[in-house]
Amino acid sequence: MNVRELKETLEQFDDNTTVRFSYDYGDHRHSWMATEARFVDLKPVEYSGYHDDYVLSKEDINEALDNGEEINFDDRKYCVILSRR
Repeated sequence: MNVRELKETLEQFDDNTTVRFSYDYGDHRHSWMATEARFVDLKPVEYSGYHDDYVLSKEDINEALDNGEEINFDDRKYCVILSRR
């Protein structure tokens, strides 16, 4: 999903609707949590073969910008991340 698609989807909801994100808690029942999203950030990500998905990178986006790195949003290196902390 990209930001345009997210905006289009969100337009159908009331502005006061709470935003949460879901994840598998990892317990033996595989409970699906619905945690409130408190922060929206642009974060660097990298592919993990172990997880077969993207994980947050240890790279600092502000450092990349300070070094004059051009951010290419098409290469999926930087993503909008919803988080609770």
